[in-house]
Amino acid sequence: LRMVTVHIYCFVTVFQHIHQWQLYLLSSLWRLFRGKKKNVLRHRTDTMDYDYMQLLLGMILFTAVLFIFTTILVYYMFFTVLNLTIHA
Repeated sequence: LRMVTVHIYCFVTVFQHIHQWQLYLLSSLWRLFRGKKKNVLRHRTDTMDYDYMQLLLGMILFTAVLFIFTTILVYYMFFTVLNLTIHA
């Protein structure tokens, strides 16, 4: 049965990675609006001054990713439930 439904497992894995990437991107863009940036060398969050073009681009990206986030979340949940139903 696992060989027949391997494509469902692949969908779950792909949507899981996309979902994690979107969460990371949304948190990074949220820090942009708050005037913060993640300092990976010192393992802390530092303040940063952004100009209006960076904030405008961040707002456009945040809006696009936020609207696509719900779609990816629904597909991820659907294929996860389907995979758990088949293999349970």
